[in-house]
Amino acid sequence: MERVEYQPFLVEQIPGKTLGYRIIDVPEGETSVSTSFYAFKVDLANQVPDTIRLSDAGGEIAGSARSIRPVAPRNPLRMVSPAIVVLLTGGFLVCVRRRSTRG
Repeated sequence: MERVEYQPFLVEQIPGKTLGYRIIDVPEGETSVSTSFYAFKVDLANQVPDTIRLSDAGGEIAGSARSIRPVAPRNPLRMVSPAIVVLLTGGFLVCVRRRSTRG
């Protein structure tokens, strides 16, 4: 079991086409920065458990179990392929209609 402290964090928006947010630790003793939120930081760099649970001196806190599901990067081709199919179909139909009206 690992002990994790309740700590402040900042949220920084990522510019450009990437979009999204970056969560940044507030440096200890920093008072000039307005924190975005407070949370428990759970480091899962080396291992990804199925669930995590909160506990206190009395044991596990009821209802605190949470499932952990890693997020896989998205394949851009899979997201764009429906638009490509529509454009190719439209181009094909335009070519067919032009040929039929000429002849």
